[in-house]
Amino acid sequence: MAREVFAFLSGLAADTPLRDSETLPAGVDPIENYLAGVDSRPDVRATRQRITAADENLTVARGGHLPSLDLNGNYYFDRPGYLSDSNWDVQLALTIPIYAGGSVQSKVREATSQRTQAELAMSQVTRAAEQEIRALYQSVVLNITQLEALFQTNQRALDRARLTAKADYQRLLAASARRAGITSAATPSP
Repeated sequence: MAREVFAFLSGLAADTPLRDSETLPAGVDPIENYLAGVDSRPDVRATRQRITAADENLTVARGGHLPSLDLNGNYYFDRPGYLSDSNWDVQLALTIPIYAGGSVQSKVREATSQRTQAELAMSQVTRAAEQEIRALYQSVVLNITQLEALFQTNQRALDRARLTAKADYQRLLAASARRAGITSAATPSP
């Protein structure tokens, strides 16, 4: 039945000899080779970028303690009033944060907390990636081991089947010879 299905699906003759030409993989690289690539995974790289962004946010928040100097310039096409003779002006403003009600320090603490959260997320993503690689590695190694055992079992079964077929053939020849001898003995010679 399987041969007919094979012939139907492949378009080849049902008595086409089949050979298994697939070979098992020679082996699997050590797990350390795969674990070394954890840093190149997209989820790990994205989490690393979150840490970089949190660092930048922390720098900006700490910058709230520093004085700022602003330079503003204006150009006027039409300036009414007592300064109508001047088409432009410049303003220099220095802001020194003496006391902002703790809002700057609160922003620094919040940015520090976000940085800590990003580091914890990085640790979690890295551990999850390593665990996934280890589980897949064990699965591949187990599958290869099972395939090798199955291949050896099939090879032994094939060898036994060949021996059995050869023995059956020898018995069939012996039985045919005996029948031929019995038949010739039973028939009278002329």
